[in-house]
Amino acid sequence: MFTLIIEDLKQSLASWRLWTLLGWLEVRQRYARSRVGPFWLTISMGVMIGSIGVVYGTLFGQQMSDYLPFLSISLVMWTTFSSTVLEGSIAYINSGTYIRQAATPKLIYILQVVWRNLVILAHNFVIVIVLLAVFGIKNWAALPLFIPALVLYMLNAMWMMPPWRNAAVISRHHSPWSSPPGTNRAPLSNRVPCTWLSDEPCARLIRKTTTLIPLPWATVIR
Repeated sequence: MFTLIIEDLKQSLASWRLWTLLGWLEVRQRYARSRVGPFWLTISMGVMIGSIGVVYGTLFGQQMSDYLPFLSISLVMWTTFSSTVLEGSIAYINSGTYIRQAATPKLIYILQVVWRNLVILAHNFVIVIVLLAVFGIKNWAALPLFIPALVLYMLNAMWMMPPWRNAAVISRHHSPWSSPPGTNRAPLSNRVPCTWLSDEPCARLIRKTTTLIPLPWATVIR
């Protein structure tokens, strides 16, 4: 299983042109008819940071020079993290057409989600740079740690994606978890996360527990 994941990861990293192109095109398609383009995200994030920062900063007596940069970094980074995890959980569903029609490494669709959110992060991070330029930076000691911290941050978001943990299952052409021919059970391949078990014990466990499950109930098992 881990051999399949490592091999798929190598092939996905080698296909970096594909998932970067797919991620960038998806961002462009969302704002294809807008003159501002992806900077609509920056505008909406800036309005939210400004409104929340002014209201809560005034209520709690915070200094705007300290509170607004802190709030902007917090909201921008958390939005990136939550969007990566949420969109990554349905990455294979949204990319089902590509998966069925082309023999490509399956982890490229996870990397596509990560790259798309990094592009959005770059647009939103303009707000942080503007606020830091306006209010100034008191300490540059932590600046060299930004890039390593961002890499760990995004790796943590990737690890929390359910499709990442099931990549070895989806990359198989034949799964032992599928229903045998002639049965009325719905195929549970790619639906039951049993990566902590080996293939055969997991397959036997699923077959035993789903034998008495009728088709309408079997189709809703995730």
